[in-house]
Amino acid sequence: MSSRAFNKNIIEYWKKDLTRVLAFYGTRPKLIYFIPMIFVFFVVINVVCYWFAMITAFPELVYGPPRHYYFKVQFPVGFLGACFDTASFL
Repeated sequence: MSSRAFNKNIIEYWKKDLTRVLAFYGTRPKLIYFIPMIFVFFVVINVVCYWFAMITAFPELVYGPPRHYYFKVQFPVGFLGACFDTASFL
């Protein structure tokens, strides 16, 4: 087989593969909920990590009198962390 025929054969394989990829992306469903779903996922991850860090590093604050303050702090931590994570993911 000559190199010219070999190159033509490879290009034909590439064309077939690219046609299949284009067909897949043309028929797959649109992910309009992808960004909101990943945002909620990151909120949950950030809140869980916040509580894990608080319980392991400062258990006296979590189980003591200032626990209401640290409960309120979890919301901006989760929201702002999810904003950053989602923006860096995209």
